[in-house]
Amino acid sequence: MALCTFSGCINNTCESDSVAYEVCFSPAVMPTSRYEVGVYPSDRLFGVWAFALPNNMTWGADASSAQSLIDGEVVAYDGAWWRTSTTYMWPEQSRLSIFAWSPFDLAASFDKTKGICFNGFDLLNSDVKPMFSASIINKSCPKYAGIVAVPFQHALAQVEFRLNTTYDLKAEVRVKSVNIGGIFTGGNFHSLPAPEWETMGETTNVEFCDGECVLGHSSIVVGEGRWMLPQRVHQSVEVVYDLYNENGSLVLANQVVTSKPMCAKWEVGRSYSYCLTLKHGEVVFNTEKL
Repeated sequence: MALCTFSGCINNTCESDSVAYEVCFSPAVMPTSRYEVGVYPSDRLFGVWAFALPNNMTWGADASSAQSLIDGEVVAYDGAWWRTSTTYMWPEQSRLSIFAWSPFDLAASFDKTKGICFNGFDLLNSDVKPMFSASIINKSCPKYAGIVAVPFQHALAQVEFRLNTTYDLKAEVRVKSVNIGGIFTGGNFHSLPAPEWETMGETTNVEFCDGECVLGHSSIVVGEGRWMLPQRVHQSVEVVYDLYNENGSLVLANQVVTSKPMCAKWEVGRSYSYCLTLKHGEVVFNTEKL
């Protein structure tokens, strides 16, 4: 990817005899504390903004003077490298600040103050898991041929619930529902100066388990973990269950128990596992794993 360039080059090439490198990318997925590790899917397009500043200037102090090099263009894997359809060379005597989002078809915009923005995002109307690049600021041309590492971070939080029971094991406890009310599913996101969501719209009830799950004395994940909009949560968890005796006869049907209110903050790119114990007539929080 090294190209020999000569005096008289303009725009995104050098202005003197030297070797210029094409700006290419190497994406990866930053793991949360429990989920999705490492590999970025080769068939998932992402988008990039890139801005250039002279070596003696920095993004923090001089962002307003930064010149746009790549303006929200799609990046695709061609079997060898991740690159834009237009070839961009690393500007001479300059450093780049790069901002990427994924997937490319997710509506996104960029602001030098707010960074990457996802406006009007709603979990209820989208199957997309938005990601954004962690800080790639004041980047000098890498010695390995201009390839820029792009560490993607999840913009959502992953939440799961684990339950066990103190009921006699001769009985069978079948959890039918685990849900939380009063949860925001819509909001606006910005990545600078720190990644943050501003919740918007109405709240709703979120279901984490909508089938039967048999409990024992050891905790198990009920239902499946869900990607949630980061927010502060002060709601209670509601559990609905049936109780069967040792002969398999239904003893209690559709029993509803509610925990004390949570006091939690779901943060961008984090994973949360809440452990609860179902007792006679109540459900209580045990521990929270991060």
